[in-house]
Amino acid sequence: MREKYRRLAQEKGVKNPEVAKKSGIPYSTLVDWLNGRTKKLSLETCAKLASYFDVPVSYFAGDSNEREQFYVDDEVAQMAKEIYNNTDLYEMFMKLRNLSKEDRELVKQLLHKF
Repeated sequence: MREKYRRLAQEKGVKNPEVAKKSGIPYSTLVDWLNGRTKKLSLETCAKLASYFDVPVSYFAGDSNEREQFYVDDEVAQMAKEIYNNTDLYEMFMKLRNLSKEDRELVKQLLHKF
């Protein structure tokens, strides 16, 4: 996994401080992982790296060497990026995911009023 990161960083021509800053990962987290002081990254950190390098999360979180994103279509891919890159949208999406079906329906009805 560390080799995948190093390869992507080299291809993109970026250093660790830039990756940390632009991906939203604390620099110490990134460096501790790269130096082996941390064995595994959290799924959230893997997602941030994947978004920064524009690869699927499975590229970092699993054994996959597949670097191309898979989405149903380009519109879904664009929506996923917008949600991930917009803190407010991301927070709302994460909270909506945890609501019951009934509560999601209430939110949906509320949104239809706008």
